[in-house]
Amino acid sequence: PSFFSQQRCVTIYLYIVHLEVSMRIYNLNTHNENKRFLLSILIGLPASILMGYLFYLVSRWFTFRLDIFYIVIAYTISLLLKKVGRGVTKKFSILGACLAFVAIIVGDALILFGQNAINLLTNAIFFSQFIRIEVYSLTANLNALIGLLIRVSAIYEAYYYSVLF
Repeated sequence: PSFFSQQRCVTIYLYIVHLEVSMRIYNLNTHNENKRFLLSILIGLPASILMGYLFYLVSRWFTFRLDIFYIVIAYTISLLLKKVGRGVTKKFSILGACLAFVAIIVGDALILFGQNAINLLTNAIFFSQFIRIEVYSLTANLNALIGLLIRVSAIYEAYYYSVLF
C-alpha cells in the first residue's frame, strides 16, 4: 500500500477535523473570559473591602499595626482571583493589583479615621486629603518607609500571583 492510501487519507482528514473541533471548543472558553473577569470584579471588590476591614480589626486587636498582614491579604486576593477568574491575561494581574490597593486604602483609612472612613472614601474632596495624609505618613520616617515597601510588595504579589501560569 502506498503512503497516500485512501484509508490513511481518511484517518488524516478525521484527525484534522477532530483537531479543528477541539480548537473551536477551546476557543468557546475564551468567550467566557469576559464573564469570568466580571465575576472576579464582583466577588473581588467586596472581598478586598472586607480584607481591609479585617486588617483594621486585627490591628485594633493587637493594638499596633501589622503591615506585614497586607502581604497575606494580597496573597488571599490573588488566590481568590485564581479560583474565580482562572485568567491568564494581564487584565487579571492588573485587577489583582487594584484589589490589593483597595484593601490597603480601606485598611489604612479605617486605622487613621475609624468608622468615619466610610464618609472619607465616598467623598472625593476628603479622599484627596486622605491620600495626602497617607503619602505624608508613609514617608515620615524609616519605619514608615518600610511600611511603604511592604505595601508595594503586597501589590506586586497580588499582581504576580493573580493569573494561572
